Amino acid sequence: MRELLTVAAVVMLCACGGDKGDTGDTSATAGTATGGGTATGGGTATGGGTATGGGTATGGGTATGGGTATGGTATGGTTPTMLTVLTIDALTYDPIEGVTVCDEMSGACATSEAAGAVLEVSGDEPILVSAILDGTYRRHLIDLTTVDMVGGFPITVQMIPDTALPGLLGGFSVVEDPTMGHALHVVDGPGATVSLDVAVEGPLYLDDIGAPNPGQTSVSSHGGVAYANMAPGQATATVDLAGGICTAGLGQRGGSHTFTVEAGAITNVSPFVCE
Repeated sequence: MRELLTVAAVVMLCACGGDKGDTGDTSATAGTATGGGTATGGGTATGGGTATGGGTATGGGTATGGGTATGGTATGGTTPTMLTVLTIDALTYDPIEGVTVCDEMSGACATSEAAGAVLEVSGDEPILVSAILDGTYRRHLIDLTTVDMVGGFPITVQMIPDTALPGLLGGFSVVEDPTMGHALHVVDGPGATVSLDVAVEGPLYLDDIGAPNPGQTSVSSHGGVAYANMAPGQATATVDLAGGICTAGLGQRGGSHTFTVEAGAITNVSPFVCE
């Protein structure tokens, strides 16, 4: 289961002369404005639009920070990012093909192959990616941030087969509540302990061979941890190791990770490494 892992100089131009690029009752500061538009910081505005910080606005739109708006508002230059999502079986570590992988923010989806699914994500936070293969693997989730997009590294989503979840939970004498959500977690740090800030049945620590063991009270050499029957919403997992430091590989990159809980779904908590 361990694989489960300018500042720009502003030049002030006068309201007359060829370099202004102004026509038709416009205002421009180091930008270009036509048809009543207003442009500053290198922006371009036409038809009554307002643009700042390199934005482009037309038809009454407002754009800042590199955004583009036509009859609307855009900020921050939210350019979509291509993300590779690897979907693997949490028990066999084999890649799963045919999984529908989606960016919950934009609604964009892709279908996984052996090498994963290449998904266009919106680039806006929060980033929540879902994965599902109807009839075989229920809906799985993973929470990401824009930091996780840097470098183009693939993100792995571990998926538990629908037929295996009852056995996993049953090994801890836990019965699934269909109105609650569940989570998987991999911690590279034998002896570490995990706590959640919400009511949960768990943490359920797997033993050294990855089997349910009610007597296991801390992270094993296998590293697998499960959480069952959490109320829908948000939950935060914190990992501690005596004499060591544990760090999340995704999200806030600190000693904790906040994740989404959804009824009937299984969320992948960020992998942690303890040193």
